[in-house]
Amino acid sequence: MTKKVKIPLFLAVLITITSTIVNAQNQRPNIIVFLVDDMGWQDTSLPFWDKKTPLNQRYHTPNMERMAKEGMKFTNAYAAPVCTPSRTAMLSGLNPAHSGITNWTSTKKNENTDATDHQFAPANWNYNGLSPNPGIEKTAYATAFPQLLKDAGYFTIHVGKAHWAAAGTPGANPYNMGFMVNIAGHAAGNPQSYLPEENYGNITGKATPRAVPDMEEYFGTDVFLTEALTREAIKALDAPIRNHQPFFLNMAHYAVHVPIQGDKRFLQKYLDTGIDSTEARYASLLEGMDKSLGDIMDFVKKKGIEKNTVIIFMSDNGGLSQATERGGQENTQNLPLKAGKGSVYEGGIREPMIVKYPLLVKPATITDQYVIIEDFFPTLLELAGIQNYKTVQQIDGKSFVPLLKDPTIKDDNRTLIWHYPNKWNNAKEIGINYFSAIRKGDWKLVYNQRTGKKELYNLKNDISENHDLATSNPEKVNELAQLLGTQLKIWKAPMPVLKTDNQVLPYPLPGQTIKVSGTIKNSREVLQYAQIKVKQTGKQVTTDADGRYDITVDQDATLQISAKGHKQQTIAVSGQQTINAVLAPDSLYLSKLLIRKIKEIEPYAHFLQAEKQAIVKLTAAYYTTRQSFIKDLYLDHPHVQSPDKALAEFLKYCKDNDLLNGKDELFKKAARTLGFELITDASPVNMESMLSGSTAYRDIPYTSYNGYSQKLDLFLPKVTSAKSVPCIVFIHDGAWAVHKRAWFEAHARYMAAKGYVTANIDYRMLDAVTPLQCVYDAKAAVRWVKANAYKFNIDTNKIGACGASAGAQLAAILATTGNDAELKGDGNNIKFSDKIQAAAGFATPTLTGRKTWPVKGNGTLPDWFEKISPYKHVTPDDAPMMFIHGSADGLVSVEEAVDMYKLYQKNGILTKLEIREGEGHVFYMNMAITESAYQFFKQVFN
Repeated sequence: MTKKVKIPLFLAVLITITSTIVNAQNQRPNIIVFLVDDMGWQDTSLPFWDKKTPLNQRYHTPNMERMAKEGMKFTNAYAAPVCTPSRTAMLSGLNPAHSGITNWTSTKKNENTDATDHQFAPANWNYNGLSPNPGIEKTAYATAFPQLLKDAGYFTIHVGKAHWAAAGTPGANPYNMGFMVNIAGHAAGNPQSYLPEENYGNITGKATPRAVPDMEEYFGTDVFLTEALTREAIKALDAPIRNHQPFFLNMAHYAVHVPIQGDKRFLQKYLDTGIDSTEARYASLLEGMDKSLGDIMDFVKKKGIEKNTVIIFMSDNGGLSQATERGGQENTQNLPLKAGKGSVYEGGIREPMIVKYPLLVKPATITDQYVIIEDFFPTLLELAGIQNYKTVQQIDGKSFVPLLKDPTIKDDNRTLIWHYPNKWNNAKEIGINYFSAIRKGDWKLVYNQRTGKKELYNLKNDISENHDLATSNPEKVNELAQLLGTQLKIWKAPMPVLKTDNQVLPYPLPGQTIKVSGTIKNSREVLQYAQIKVKQTGKQVTTDADGRYDITVDQDATLQISAKGHKQQTIAVSGQQTINAVLAPDSLYLSKLLIRKIKEIEPYAHFLQAEKQAIVKLTAAYYTTRQSFIKDLYLDHPHVQSPDKALAEFLKYCKDNDLLNGKDELFKKAARTLGFELITDASPVNMESMLSGSTAYRDIPYTSYNGYSQKLDLFLPKVTSAKSVPCIVFIHDGAWAVHKRAWFEAHARYMAAKGYVTANIDYRMLDAVTPLQCVYDAKAAVRWVKANAYKFNIDTNKIGACGASAGAQLAAILATTGNDAELKGDGNNIKFSDKIQAAAGFATPTLTGRKTWPVKGNGTLPDWFEKISPYKHVTPDDAPMMFIHGSADGLVSVEEAVDMYKLYQKNGILTKLEIREGEGHVFYMNMAITESAYQFFKQVFN
């Protein structure tokens, strides 16, 4: 049973609860969600379209207009078609298809609210609603965000309609969902009455479970329910404001849900206009709701907390548009939008939304980016400054805080999904009963679960969804249907059951076809413009410049894959959605491929130039041996750590056949540089357990010299964040002379799985350059990250570097020489800063000048030493750095790390030293070392 709060006792309890709140909490914003019930997109004098409509001219909502002038208007805000799915999505961050709460819940436990249907038996949905406790039948177990706010010190208040769960389950009681105060919230979805003379339904012998609780003070007065709830909300706010405690108010009006009863304060003005009496009563409900908004905004301003208070206005579904409940012609109440409440067309799901927050949101701003009600969960927690919170559910919502900062942000790749596998009522089925929908960009697909029909609309050009473009855009239909069906399957969304055979309806598919995609390559490189042909139909596509393709085919189709110079492959689709193929090159193509690779690398390796100078005679046998050397490294054994074995065989052939003219060293260096560019190396660490935690983007050029590019692999965390995240640049070891980026990939993968973006880089190496050029490359990599941060959700103020041995020296020089003009080099993205904010080094050569590496045998230092010595560059504004070193390192003395650590301390820079007792030089190929670095980065960035 819902606890009833008596005001005198309530005030005393508030004083007791809030007496321990610390001053530090004062800076956190107060949050008010002003949630209206059943209000349509057009139910206001504030236009949310690009023009004012007759409906906007009918209604009078001056406080919504005022709020929009002081805040931001969202023109593409969405909720679910009916109330409980929207309200639970807001509380849990789960899309209704994911939570399985797809219809409204009952005032009785274990009562399925679906109406009886001739074709379908009810879907297996969670008709008992949301639950904060596990193990409650037919509920979705989730952590509600008010509980997280409460745990973080917020005073949490619920006023008005709850309707999150069936009566008799924990979720029906707001106290169980994290609210400290509950006024009038329970299991019912509408009030029995708005009228005080009817005691809001609490009349002996006539009361139903829909009678509004907790409002005895107003029984028999002249206070309309909307006004009474507003007064109670303001009372509840007084104590946390007085005690300087941040609060969250869920101001969830029952208005404007049926019964449509007139608010006498505003009714006559609408009757005087001559409109239908039902519509006049409806308009008075809206204006009473709008007065409530104004009263709360006025109260917040009067209390001097307006600037630090977030107010979000929202509705839980579209406006009612059925003739049985509303006046006027059916399905005209939300024009220009199609249909209304219960429908997946725009009239049932597009909502009026406004956000006011003077400290963040500029006044009179508008965003056209689409958002959805589950986005409230991460948004409110981010606004409250709550990080690293734990939930039992995986959140579907995406924070719209970035939009509050910049309303011009556009994301057309995001998909929004609506799913209603239920029967609401027996109304005309205009998107109502057994429909699903998906929006991506301006395109929206509506799927009829009864018939399998798919409709396609371009909302930018056709907001009324009058022009079905499915026939003329079959590929877009298939794309969206595939996305919709795949996501519903991942979420295990409920589907209706066919009465004829008791089988669950399958998820939507793109007709009898599926979208197949993949990459075509030979054993080493991707194949541009390879042909993928459907054997049965002759339909054909080609791969793009990255070797990728996609094609829509029958599920049992056969693909014939071919490319110039390669042997054809035939692959049966058999329902597969991803088909990658590796084609074997023929001998002629192979020869051309290897020659092309030599020429591609020539600007860096200068192998052909050295070959002309060092080889006495270029015989056919020599060319055959050279091809074997290149093929061995590029195609047969690309994952070796060094080309030295293959190189030794190649050089032995040249010497045994007297082909070298004495310039052996020149030729060897060029051949070795070529060899390193042919191989990929491989990680010595088993990464299988890490692969699922990140998404890889490989072979990205980040800088180029004389036409030859250095590349990196980028790893993005699978669990995405609404906020931008740090990026760590990983730099492999190998004395600037051996290894490739793949050797260090495990470290990058590990940290990406922790939530950071990571860039694992190659750089030019000795034999071809000096260590100074290696520094130029490292700095170019940082600049590339900053230049492309907007594409990958990277926080440019949280860039780190992590390396081992020679790579650690490069990380250290990045930390100590940010924006040093002499060390920028001539790489790409010069206009961007190369300054980083943190670094970590394993076995770091800090180049202190001690008599260890890289001191030469005669005791002298290389001429590049001073310029690239991190130790020589330390100043107080350098980036924090952690040093992890083996005490028994015989190559780079542990004293190098100790000296640098002390110098950092002397300059007042945050630093940490971790000495691994008994460890030698290469101790760092385990993830415990990476975890230590991660904890340091986390400390710095937080």
